[in-house]
Amino acid sequence: MMIIRPYAIVSVVLIIAIAVLSYSYLRSSDVSIFSHSSDDMHTADKAAAEEKPVDINAATTAKAQPALKSYIIQYKSLDTPDSVVNFAMNAIKELGGSITHEYNTIMRGFTITIPSGIASKGILAAFKEKAASKDFPFTIEEDKPIRK
Repeated sequence: MMIIRPYAIVSVVLIIAIAVLSYSYLRSSDVSIFSHSSDDMHTADKAAAEEKPVDINAATTAKAQPALKSYIIQYKSLDTPDSVVNFAMNAIKELGGSITHEYNTIMRGFTITIPSGIASKGILAAFKEKAASKDFPFTIEEDKPIRK
């Protein structure tokens, strides 16, 4: 005859109790590891099931920012008037660029960021044409880290 020890019965009862409690906790929470029939689903689960799938490529493309390139516009003379510099900065803004820094002490000019690639060449060409001045010439160079 087989003898059933009391601690074995207690262990089985505890295991069953833990399983039942875990199951009821998972069923009551929004996180579910069990598959449910449509009649058995919670309201949040039904709403999630009705949502349309998300196109990951479209979401990534929408969030992707265009690559930007930075350039330094430097006037040859430190005596270049504010009106000339302001006109040039407004021209860059009108062409779709942005001003990131203005220089007034050691040199006269500013740093811009514009979309890279073919667009940057068009913007720079249009800027050169619009802001060109014989009295106050300037140079444009790509803003790069200086290495020793």
